[in-house]
Order: sequence, then structure tokens, then C-alpha cells
Amino acid sequence: MDAGGRRQAVYTNLPPRHYQFHVIACNNDGIWNESGASFAFSIQPAFFQTSWFLGLCAAGFAFLLWSLHGLRVRRVAAQMNIRFEERLAERTRIAREMHDSLLQNISGFALQLEGLSKTVATPARDRLRDLREQAEHCLREAREFVWDLRSPSLEEKDLFSALREAGEEIAREKPVQFHVTESGDRRPAPAKLKQQLRRIVQEATRNAVRHGQANEINMDVEYLDTGLMRVQMRDDGQGFDLEQGSHKMGHWGLAIMRERAVQMGAAIKISTAPGHGTEIEIVVPITSVQ
Repeated sequence: MDAGGRRQAVYTNLPPRHYQFHVIACNNDGIWNESGASFAFSIQPAFFQTSWFLGLCAAGFAFLLWSLHGLRVRRVAAQMNIRFEERLAERTRIAREMHDSLLQNISGFALQLEGLSKTVATPARDRLRDLREQAEHCLREAREFVWDLRSPSLEEKDLFSALREAGEEIAREKPVQFHVTESGDRRPAPAKLKQQLRRIVQEATRNAVRHGQANEINMDVEYLDTGLMRVQMRDDGQGFDLEQGSHKMGHWGLAIMRERAVQMGAAIKISTAPGHGTEIEIVVPITSVQ
């Protein structure tokens, strides 16, 4: 840059760094000093130009984003909790209404049928007893629905805990020992599969307790390496004739268990005989029901 006759050089807004100022000049005769003179100097960065300040700003911005994300997550979680509490309250209300009305009416109807069966002739008495058993079956189903409504969601429980609680709930009705074992690597299961298996366990336990007069029930839950799960239930009850039990009027427990197994894509095997207890084996793909 030609400075002309000026004896000063002015630079503005120089960024912080090291500089070398070099100047050459000429005398009145126009003779130039080719070597010139030089001057080295440095401009130190302001605090807001330092790397630590920039790093602090980046960290603060990241913390702000993280805080906003956490706030959003907490807000969504709070909204979900409110909705869950509302749904739970509604389910509890429905369960209470069902218990106070529907279940009581069915129970009274079954008692009336029992009373009528004692005052009529044998053919009609047998038919009334069949109707009473059907009413009791409906009553059990309704109670299970009420239990589902009042209990925590199956999605919050693992499969093993859901099956164990299902069996223990029925076994408490009488002094029956209910033992449960688990083996293999536990894997998550869809809620529908939990529900169907839990129903089968409830029905099998109920049959062993009420009809088989069992003193001990054992349930083994095994996770296989092939992606299957095996549930085995054994009791020391009286057993029964499988052919007659499958077709007896008003006794649909076995048929319902088989239907639920088909819905899950499972294989079910029932082994029993009078005086030899009952064994039920269910093999189901762990992700068969979505």
C-alpha cells in the first residue's frame, strides 16, 4: 500500500494473531531504501474470542437443548400419566359397576337354579343343574374380566409374572400348593399372548382346584432357543376321562383352552386319566400374537 506523504498507517478490526509490519521509504532525491524496516507485533484475543469462551458457549447451548428436551419428555410423561390415571379410574368404575350389578345378578340366578333343582323331577333337575353350571361359567368369565379391569395393565408385567399371578389367584380359593419355575433366557411377549396364556393357566388351575381336588399344582415356564416357549402344568388331582370331559354338556373349559391355543398359533397337549392327575403342555412361538 502506498502511504504517500503520511507518516502513520492505520488498520481497523484486525483479528487476533501475530503480525509483521514492513515498510520501505525513499528520500527527497527519490532514492528507495529497499531493505526497509519491519516491526512484529501481536493482537491478543478478547475474552469472547478465546477458545475456552467458545467452548463454554457450545456447552451452554448443548445444556439448553438437553434441558428443553428433558422438559418436553417430562411434559409428555405427565400428560401420559394423567391419561393413564383417567383410564385406570374409568376401568375401576366399570369394574365396580359390573361387580355390584352383573356379577351379583348372575350369582343370584345360579342360586335360584340350584334351589329349583331340588324341587323338580330328575330329568328337569339335571337340566337345571346344567343351566346352573353354565351360569357359574359365565360368572367366572365375568369375574376374570373384572379382575383384568382392576389389575395393572398386562403390558407392565413380564409374561412369567402374569402367569404366576394368574395361577396363584385361583389357587388361593383352597389350600392348594402352587409351585412355579422358570428356565431359559426370558424374552418379552406381546400383551395378547400374555392374555391368552393367562386365561389358559386360569382355566387349568381352576379345573385342578375345583374338579380335580388337587393338593399340589406345578407350572414350568421354559424359554427355548428356537424362539418357542413351553408352559407345562401338572397336578396330583383325581384326573378325568378326556373324551367324556371334552364333550360333556356345559363343560367348555377344555374346548376354550384349545380355541385359545389355536388363536395363539400354539400346540396344546392334555394328558389325563381318572385317578392319575392332569398334565397340560403348551408350546407357542413367543411372538405369535401381535
